[in-house]
Amino acid sequence: MSLATGVLAQQAESDTPSTKKESKKQARKSRPYYIGIGAGFNQSAHRDFATSPLIYEGTMVTFHVNATRFDEVKETSAEFRISTGGQSIEIAESFTSTSVISLFNSYQQLFRLNKYSNDKWNVKVGGNVAWGLNSRSNPSLGNNSFGIEWFGTLFGSVKVTRDLSRKKEKDVKFLFIKYKLKPLKRNLSWQFNTGLMNNNVRNGFAFIDQDAVINEPSTFSGYQLNLFSGFRLSSQIDYTLYLNTGNMIRFSYVWDAYRTGNEFDKFEMGHHMFTTSLWFKTK
Repeated sequence: MSLATGVLAQQAESDTPSTKKESKKQARKSRPYYIGIGAGFNQSAHRDFATSPLIYEGTMVTFHVNATRFDEVKETSAEFRISTGGQSIEIAESFTSTSVISLFNSYQQLFRLNKYSNDKWNVKVGGNVAWGLNSRSNPSLGNNSFGIEWFGTLFGSVKVTRDLSRKKEKDVKFLFIKYKLKPLKRNLSWQFNTGLMNNNVRNGFAFIDQDAVINEPSTFSGYQLNLFSGFRLSSQIDYTLYLNTGNMIRFSYVWDAYRTGNEFDKFEMGHHMFTTSLWFKTK
């Protein structure tokens, strides 16, 4: 009886809330932490029905900085991204262009689904909060030449990762050349985000207002906050190579498309971003 009582007491002690809390804290501290810096190009297009039904498109440069802490169980990350460049359109031998700056920030948490995960596949679900700002300047539009939009989105996210690592050294022969392929850690992942709550701050139907008439011009005069307005979808494909130093090289394709819900003056924009990034393991 005393032996059984001791075993039960020991099990009860190991399952106490303080012990669980301590184990979660230890897991968080042991989770690898990376800082990523990347650059590439962004093939993008936009249309603003408040000024013109024409679609402007072009190639911009894009830069991003990331901070992430992840392992097989959980992933937490934050990102800042900027894209800048020109978009243009040509109609009847008439050429017009607009300068665009897009700033975006995001924060997400993803958690492993054990039911659908194994040694080769890792499936995580969670949420992503993203907010950003577009600044556009097009002199050919006269009084409506300058425009700013703010977007805020709550995403539902799912991420699938396939382990493509080479576990053992492999002998390979190409023509008459023999060489060895050393073990290599690598993976391919795909993430899909769908907007659950789409919000924006945007001007009304026309950019022109009465403030200029009374000599009190204001950049944000007439701007409105629109909650649960429009839609947004995005996805990302990453191919990641782990270096012997513990750092990573990642090749990414990011697609992002969004639209406001206004009936007559809606705004639409899409991005196709291709980037290469170097991730430094700091812990």
